[in-house]
Amino acid sequence: MLNTNHCISKAIINKPFDVFALEKLGIKREKKNGKRFDSKLGSWSPNELNRFIAYKAEFKGKLVIEINPKHTSQRCSRCGFVHRWNRHGLRFHCGNCGFELNADLNVSRKFEVLGKSEYLRFHVNEPNVASGEALSTGIVDGSYKPPNRLGGS
Repeated sequence: MLNTNHCISKAIINKPFDVFALEKLGIKREKKNGKRFDSKLGSWSPNELNRFIAYKAEFKGKLVIEINPKHTSQRCSRCGFVHRWNRHGLRFHCGNCGFELNADLNVSRKFEVLGKSEYLRFHVNEPNVASGEALSTGIVDGSYKPPNRLGGS
């Protein structure tokens, strides 16, 4: 599985994005899935995959943001309403606004929003430092805009 995690993490990091939002994956291993399935899943380490993504991202100058997974599968990506009855297996139906979507797609949309907000939070307290060229010429306008490194819309 070590080689598989390296291949997966390489494929992810080579995507044309500079910021990746990851959830700490917790896989429940239950015997009801069958012996063959459990033996394959039992040798896979999702935390190892996250570590590989993190170090490869750092090497390429990309950012990895960890998202708190609490209630992400129960939160509506349209209105933000959270309730345990919103998710019904693979189907998501919001009890507040009536929004319906595949549950995994709903979570991925929520991750996009949470990832962007975490990324922007990193730039809130950045010092406004002028470049050496601006300092030597004496032209400092005080404006700073972080580069748009976000994927998606």
